[in-house]
Amino acid sequence: MNEEYDVIVLGTGLTGMYPVRIKLYSESLASYGKSPCLYPLYGLGELPQGFARLSAIYGGAYTLNKPIEEIIVQNGKVIGVQSEGEIAHCKQLICDPSYVKDRNQVSRKSDVYVCMISFAHNVAAQGKFIAIVGVTVETKEPEKEIRPALELLGPIEQKFVSISDLLVPKDLGTESQIFISHTYDATTHFETTYDDVKDIYKRMTGSEFDFEETKRKKNNIYGQD
Repeated sequence: MNEEYDVIVLGTGLTGMYPVRIKLYSESLASYGKSPCLYPLYGLGELPQGFARLSAIYGGAYTLNKPIEEIIVQNGKVIGVQSEGEIAHCKQLICDPSYVKDRNQVSRKSDVYVCMISFAHNVAAQGKFIAIVGVTVETKEPEKEIRPALELLGPIEQKFVSISDLLVPKDLGTESQIFISHTYDATTHFETTYDDVKDIYKRMTGSEFDFEETKRKKNNIYGQD
């Protein structure tokens, strides 16, 4: 394994740019009908096998069952990876977060969320943007915690900073029949709000919300089976 490569890829979970993925999703949906998803013959193991064969065609080496002991960095730049006492040297390294758990980009326990809206959403003048940056406060200087996100946004004409407490219900509501939601957290994509709504429904009714039943009712309205 003591060889040198231009790029080393650890794992196969590479994530492309979102616009490209959305375009691919739309084109696949148009090509294959009701679902954009395909499943490989003989199982998902064919995907890394296909990657290995294509890599070999272009001069790459594909190594299995090699635990990564260390990512070797000199002067702040990666020079290789070590496995079972052997070193594979490289100029660049691609990997998923599980290989670099100690390399938190902004030294935080929780994520920084950024949402940007504009004229396209009918909320701002043309050429202007509104950015919402949210964090769960971890220090006594919360405004400094959003600085990495603000630096990505470029010149800022106006900035408004507010801090609010994150409140959760102590009473499930089963006795009082008062069902209290969580306050909004730092996320900007509504996933936790969605979970909160499902939780309130379960506390109110005693059962999980049945999405399949909703689909069946919708189909009945349109006369479908």
